[in-house]
Amino acid sequence: MGTKELDGRWLILPGVTCHVGKYNLSIPGPSSLLSRTMASASAWATFTPTQQELVYTQLLFNATDPQKLGIITGDAAVPVLAGSSLPPEKLGEIWAIADHENNGFLTKKGVAAVVRLIAWAQVGEPVTEALLSKCAYFRTPNCLLCL
Repeated sequence: MGTKELDGRWLILPGVTCHVGKYNLSIPGPSSLLSRTMASASAWATFTPTQQELVYTQLLFNATDPQKLGIITGDAAVPVLAGSSLPPEKLGEIWAIADHENNGFLTKKGVAAVVRLIAWAQVGEPVTEALLSKCAYFRTPNCLLCL
């Protein structure tokens, strides 16, 4: 079982490829998720979004959480994240880091982590949880995602 339903919306779970329309998002399986180091777990624990990341996070929530559930599900996230022009494999790595509790959905902190990780991935940085400790630089107000 790779997906589950919550309130009529589908959630992405690790170890599957989620197909939403023309988008395919592969989420690393549990074995790769369990191989995280203590240092990267520390990066998540100390991650604090910048004001600009919080602005992007709120824009994403406004676009993808119309029911105001306080989470973004896989079916809502995949088309928006695809607007970053990153390969599906890279987006899957980002999702796996941001959904660090493997819930299949993202909280506001998780979406803020996605914002930071996408910004770094767009400038060619390899995606790792350690990037959560490194503030992202945004060239323009809309360089991150197409909403």
